[in-house]
Amino acid sequence: MDLTQTMRILHTSDWHLGQTLRGFDRTRAHQVFLDWLLQALEEIAADALLIAGDIFDQANPSAEAQAQFYRFLADARRRLPRLDVVATAGNHDSPGRLEAPGRLLKVLGIHVAGHCNLQDDLADAPSGSRSATS
Repeated sequence: MDLTQTMRILHTSDWHLGQTLRGFDRTRAHQVFLDWLLQALEEIAADALLIAGDIFDQANPSAEAQAQFYRFLADARRRLPRLDVVATAGNHDSPGRLEAPGRLLKVLGIHVAGHCNLQDDLADAPSGSRSATS
């Protein structure tokens, strides 16, 4: 086994795009973070970005918050064409809303997972890895 190759994964979570905190709109602060994140991904030559939940602050995010997320994804794809992106829903996100553009995003190398269906996951698992309860 060749262990000389490494994979660089940057893991983030809890972006809470669209959040207003004590009456203060955080859109600008989120944009500063997203700009920093793009730069960090380039600097470390990341192979993958994992966004582990709470992308949005609420299940029905504003159009502005959604546009900010999709602009980030487009900018990431443009600046890092080989970057794989995996985004999962958190308790603040709507799983269905996150998965809605899934097929389109997959074409761009962006994978979203909103719903978790254990039975489907078990059916797709190799037979030796299934639990005794399946």
